[in-house]
Amino acid sequence: MKRFLLVLVLVLAVSAFTPVLAANGNIGTIVRIAGDVVVEKDEVVQGDVVVIFGNVRVEGTVYGNVVTILGNTTIASSGSVLGDVVTILGTLSTGHGSRITGSKVNILGEQDALQLPVFFRRLPAGILKFSWILKGVNLVSGILLALLIFALFPVPVERVRRSIEHKPGRMALLGLLVYLAGIPLILLTFITIIGIPVALLMSVLLWAANRLGQAALVLIIGRSLFKGAGSDLAALALGALLLGIAAGLPWVGSLVNLVASLIAVGGAFTTRMGTREEKTA
Repeated sequence: MKRFLLVLVLVLAVSAFTPVLAANGNIGTIVRIAGDVVVEKDEVVQGDVVVIFGNVRVEGTVYGNVVTILGNTTIASSGSVLGDVVTILGTLSTGHGSRITGSKVNILGEQDALQLPVFFRRLPAGILKFSWILKGVNLVSGILLALLIFALFPVPVERVRRSIEHKPGRMALLGLLVYLAGIPLILLTFITIIGIPVALLMSVLLWAANRLGQAALVLIIGRSLFKGAGSDLAALALGALLLGIAAGLPWVGSLVNLVASLIAVGGAFTTRMGTREEKTA
């Protein structure tokens, strides 16, 4: 599994940062992950332009489609796209005189402007306190979910726990590789109608791995504080409470949540969702 993920990441990296050159110096299909793409005025792209986690600006000509996910798309006045322009979770801007032969699709974003609706911008500041209620609900639900997972799957949780305790740094690195490979694959699969069920299945698998690993992680935290106490459920609840509070702190909380997720996913995938013991020296 780990070797497969490493190869997959390398393939994505090569395809992401190496555009294909066509004849006569023109550019073929461009696939870019975590980077911007600019098609200059004198450039011609014979294929498609697909960018994830980056922006696209077209000043020249694109004979295929332009797809931007988690980024902004700008078709300048001199730009020409002979296919469709699809922007997901970003803004789509078109200059006066630009040419788009196909459809213009902007999903979960606003065309030519990305801003909150007027209603939300005028909300009284006091209503924002409602976010604390949401944080409390999220904290309680996280504790209950961890308890439920441990009650239903105690053996897989223990296997993941031992894997995390053995090498937490290694689990974090593996979790990072899983996210780097999994999220782009899910997004690329999701944009095809046939691949939507596969994308949903991969998303559920990634979520389940995170929750299983989180249950094991909070068990480690709780046991380190509940040494000698015989109740694993109490230790798990305490660990989930402390991790939930830490993840809700401003500034630091995002980093805590990120590191916890990486370790959790890495431990879950190393043990194949807790179905086997990790081989240790």
